[in-house]
Amino acid sequence: MSIELLHGRIIDNADVSSVSNVCMIDASLCERLFGRENATGKKITVPMGGTSDQYEIIGIVSTGSGLLQNFIGDAVPSFIYFPYTTLLSASGKSDFTQAAIKLDEGIDADRTCEQISKRLSLINNNADSYTVENYVRQKERLDNLLGIITIVLSAIAAISLLVAGLEIMTTMIVSVNERMKEIGIKKSIGASKGTILKEFLFEAALMCFFGSIIGAIIGILAAKAGGAIFGIKLSVDPVTVLLCIVICVVVGSLFGVYPALKAANLKPVESLRHE
Repeated sequence: MSIELLHGRIIDNADVSSVSNVCMIDASLCERLFGRENATGKKITVPMGGTSDQYEIIGIVSTGSGLLQNFIGDAVPSFIYFPYTTLLSASGKSDFTQAAIKLDEGIDADRTCEQISKRLSLINNNADSYTVENYVRQKERLDNLLGIITIVLSAIAAISLLVAGLEIMTTMIVSVNERMKEIGIKKSIGASKGTILKEFLFEAALMCFFGSIIGAIIGILAAKAGGAIFGIKLSVDPVTVLLCIVICVVVGSLFGVYPALKAANLKPVESLRHE
């Protein structure tokens, strides 16, 4: 099977022949259990066959399915890999109920699935006694689902940014209208258009900066609270949070350009006469 090793090592023939109590786990499960990326050498207790045994983690692998793993665990499960001899011994079984087959490139997976099912049923003289599933096709469907979710979330984020930007613009326009006399006094004592422009742009950026920090804090606390309620351990990436704050400041500054230009282009006499 296509397994990408991140830390440690892959299960080998020695582990299989010695029926070793070792395992590999995927990165998302490692993060949830130990709060870090690498937990090789640690042990986990796994119940199988009515008993619970400890298994040493010898490797961390990536399954590429961490995005919605906490929310749709039935469709995107966390994986633990054992030597097959260890699995049979722990579960008290003498044979397998499932087998995974990896095809070479260019092979028609759907046709191969049909042929395998027919062949196995023919060998056992029992029609339709085996079920063969194409996980590649399931992965494609899941990728399409994640793509749709990404588009929807991106659209919601874009609309939210647009609404927030328009709110910033409206607030700054109101601020300009309320401070016309102040702008006129500043211009009359020598303030240039550039100075006024920079002042209002800085105010817009500052407003977005503090607003995005407050929003990030509320969002993180809400996510943590939701995770605590549903028993989901969440981790926050500081780089992502910082990037979101920078984007908010940039977008807010762009929407603050029009009010700043409006303030910079006011004539001193008209501004002083404004009540």
